[in-house]
Amino acid sequence: MFAKTIDVVGANGYLGKGFCDFLELNNLKHRKIVRKNNLSNSISFNEWTKQNSQNICVYLADPAFIKEKDYEIYNAAIKRFDKAINCCNDLFIYISSSKVYSKKIKGKYLENDHKAYDELYQKLKNINEEKISLNPKMQYLILRIPTFVDEYTKPNTLFNKIEKSNQSGILQLVGDYSFNHEFLFSKDFFDIVFKLISIKNPSSNIFNISPSKSINIMNLLNPKFRYISCTQSCTLLDNQKLLSYIDFNFHLPRYSIEDNSIYWFKS
Repeated sequence: MFAKTIDVVGANGYLGKGFCDFLELNNLKHRKIVRKNNLSNSISFNEWTKQNSQNICVYLADPAFIKEKDYEIYNAAIKRFDKAINCCNDLFIYISSSKVYSKKIKGKYLENDHKAYDELYQKLKNINEEKISLNPKMQYLILRIPTFVDEYTKPNTLFNKIEKSNQSGILQLVGDYSFNHEFLFSKDFFDIVFKLISIKNPSSNIFNISPSKSINIMNLLNPKFRYISCTQSCTLLDNQKLLSYIDFNFHLPRYSIEDNSIYWFKS
């Protein structure tokens, strides 16, 4: 039985809600850390930062996207993160992004590949990663993920537009959509996080959390939307380091012509 309590910072967000549902379904002790204390089993972020938490912290409070020159959101995210790492005295799990890497033409992204600071969102993730990894007192896991898809898709995202295209019969994608993309199914992500924290005395580490396989967007769409094209490739996250620590088989999305829906199957 897993005895520790997990503090979910950003429990009211898209990823946070899904993770809390996973914890509740599996009867795992947790607290929801939110901006305002308006949920059951929750405390406000300000109240939480006044404590010295002895719980595992899963940090999901970064914005999903930052427009260039939107420094107000960027600076607020930096301050929020700084407060969080100062009050955590157990394992700190930071959910980072595949976007931290410099563009790579050949091969897959390895955890020690060169990183870039060109975009504001990219800069936020990399600076926060550095603060954790350079702190000798912190026990941490940095988890870099590709596009995340929960059971209920987030509005206006790529996967949501694919689903809406199939459901409505009207193509929601604009421009050339003949490209490959990498998706991470929520159930896989949550299972992996739990597997990693269940390792006895986990050492501080960085992992790519990824199926390391891409999907052709047109293969997820109703056949009436498809066309012959030269498919654009994408650089994938390499998951070999992760799989050297845990045994795992990822789900991949597939289109079903029978009912015009997308299902997730083990790869």
